Amino acid sequence: MPQYFNPAEQAALLQEVLARVAQAPFYRPTMPGSGKPLSVEMTNFGPLGWITDQAKGYRYEQTHPVTGAPWPEILGERDGLSGPAEACLVNLYRAGTRMGLHRDQDEEPKDGAVLSVSLGDTALFRFGGSRDVIPPERSSLRQVMC
Repeated sequence: MPQYFNPAEQAALLQEVLARVAQAPFYRPTMPGSGKPLSVEMTNFGPLGWITDQAKGYRYEQTHPVTGAPWPEILGERDGLSGPAEACLVNLYRAGTRMGLHRDQDEEPKDGAVLSVSLGDTALFRFGGSRDVIPPERSSLRQVMC
């Protein structure tokens, strides 16, 4: 939903995010099995954070994998960002960052709210159902200068 938040709301949200990033810095996780670093940098807010590494794979943890500190408080409620979320994933896309087409299907419970914030360069996102039934739709998320 391009420009869902007006410039003032975007600026306020960015300040909230950056204040929490000071407590839980961005880091580059690794793929399960291969240990290859992801190109995206990430952090989390809330009681749980989504992480992945070579040894234990995809999961939720209560602490930052680099600092060992608890994740900062989840973002406050606002239109479009409310619900009983326990985790807020924050991805930072720099030039050349990629993320392959994937489905977030391993998480429990299946009806839990997913809250995420994407920052940085313009990125092409594909959304859709099963590849063999419904082709994914493409949506470009652009960096907005606040």
